Amino acid sequence: KFALKSKSHQNKVDLILEHGSLLIMKGKTQTNWLHSVPTMKKITKERISLTFRNIVRNK
Repeated sequence: KFALKSKSHQNKVDLILEHGSLLIMKGKTQTNWLHSVPTMKKITKERISLTFRNIVRNK
């Protein structure tokens, strides 16, 4: 499960991601939405959540 919550409207969206899924957050998603991989009691196997970021350094 991947949870999204709008910062401005308090809308909530839960996505069920299947094994091997890749979710890409683009555009204003990072700015306008809170996101998480919530704890789930029924999950008995390991889960991995990876984050890749572009880091821009000012020179």
